[in-house]
Amino acid sequence: MTLDHGNSGWSRRLASDTCNAGGAGPQEAGLQLRERSIQLLKTLGVPTDPRGIVLACGFVAAALFGLFAILTPPGDPIGWAYIGLAVVGFLFVQARIVTTGLWLLVAAGGAAVAAAGNVSGWLEAFVGLALAVVSLIPPPAD
Repeated sequence: MTLDHGNSGWSRRLASDTCNAGGAGPQEAGLQLRERSIQLLKTLGVPTDPRGIVLACGFVAAALFGLFAILTPPGDPIGWAYIGLAVVGFLFVQARIVTTGLWLLVAAGGAAVAAAGNVSGWLEAFVGLALAVVSLIPPPAD
């Protein structure tokens, strides 16, 4: 018995036979599972690059904000604008000019709310500007 082959207590021949007996090892099976999940995400239109993930999360947050605005009494109709922004943004998540324009529009809306006296508008303005900067990053080449 040798202890340097990673399977202490097993001989080298027995360890290699038991590891290869089932066909693909756990590393190969894990890679196949990851490949299938990436294909599923691509089929659903979910971006897999870091820039696209950040922007997609921003659009999901905008959709939730719009949904909360609609459902909270008295039901602010601006929520429909946020849901529309999320739908259009998610459809064009890899287009730099569209996403930048949408997030600059959100930032301008936040600045207008802040100028009207609601301090929470500054948060919307800063998040809109931050996501506009992220959307200016070029998408990765396929």
